[in-house]
Amino acid sequence: MGVRGPVPHPAKVQRLKGNPGKRALTVPAPQQPGTPIMPASLGPVGITLWEELIAELSNRRTLVAGDRRILEATCLAYEHLMTASATIAEKGSVYESDTANGTMIRPRPECQLRSDAFRRYVKCLDALGLTPNSRMRLQILQVPDRSAEEQALDEFFPPDIYGRT
Repeated sequence: MGVRGPVPHPAKVQRLKGNPGKRALTVPAPQQPGTPIMPASLGPVGITLWEELIAELSNRRTLVAGDRRILEATCLAYEHLMTASATIAEKGSVYESDTANGTMIRPRPECQLRSDAFRRYVKCLDALGLTPNSRMRLQILQVPDRSAEEQALDEFFPPDIYGRT
């Protein structure tokens, strides 16, 4: 089941609006920035993805040392996805099975494994904020640097919540 209701606004936007409902503002928990240590359980495909994810999350400035487990789960799911896909490409998506009633064509077990690995992979990417939907939900905003004069004027004339000044 998905997240219900509209996408919540960040606390900064709520403060600019004036918080008319007087509800408590959501304050993000403090996070210790840093690069997590790569686990030894990853294969070559997982190591390559790990390095790509670390670079992407570092560029977004959302990388936290505590993200090691979700990054590991993402890389392992991707490895399983690639392994199952390679087997399906090599042997096909179905196989023949002899039964008492004759020969049956059945789907290869790797098809279910690939489907499960893909679902886990996308779920992990979603948790890391690397899908279009999750980026909308996380509201990662790039705020340009403002001069001291503009910041002083903000006290009397707050900027519009949509970025117009």
